Amino acid sequence: MKTTKSMLLAALLLSSVAITAGASESIVYGALDVTQGSTKDACTSLPPTITCSTSTTAYRLGLGFQFNRFIGLEASYLFPAKLTASGTYLTIPVSGEVSVSGYQLSILGALPIGDSFSLLAKAGYASTDASESISGFGYTLSNNEKNVNPAYGLGARFAFNDRFALRVMYEDLGIVKTASMATGTRLTFVNAGLQIGF
Repeated sequence: MKTTKSMLLAALLLSSVAITAGASESIVYGALDVTQGSTKDACTSLPPTITCSTSTTAYRLGLGFQFNRFIGLEASYLFPAKLTASGTYLTIPVSGEVSVSGYQLSILGALPIGDSFSLLAKAGYASTDASESISGFGYTLSNNEKNVNPAYGLGARFAFNDRFALRVMYEDLGIVKTASMATGTRLTFVNAGLQIGF
């Protein structure tokens, strides 16, 4: 936690320096990402008679303000990413589903390499809702857990022109917990999407 706080403080300090450095364009932009989510250890506590998915595809919308070439602020919403499980427990058919959605607020830093290509780094916080539904033995149990975690990401962006850019990024949204996963599972995403300047 101390390391994460130090990273966020460093990002804030760098942003204040970058905002005042040089004369660069500031723009408002929108972003649409296709995300491939992964929770590698989500199924480790399940009995061998139950299989479950550890990856999912979802979509995310973002809105950002780029102060200059080097620093920006971005807010985004992740549409529900679903993981499913099914099988038998004591010979009784059971099934379950976890749906994760939420908001993210981040400082986005860019290191331009040439006129079109930039390396990206982001740091902020993610607030996720994990909705869980488990069915079996004639009953269905539902639960919702809210998780707030530090989040970070690394990636790259290629600008086609002043308005349109393609970007890819790896992001870690921290440990997401549900009632059936008290210790939680780490949620990571690989994103690819379009950034559009207004």
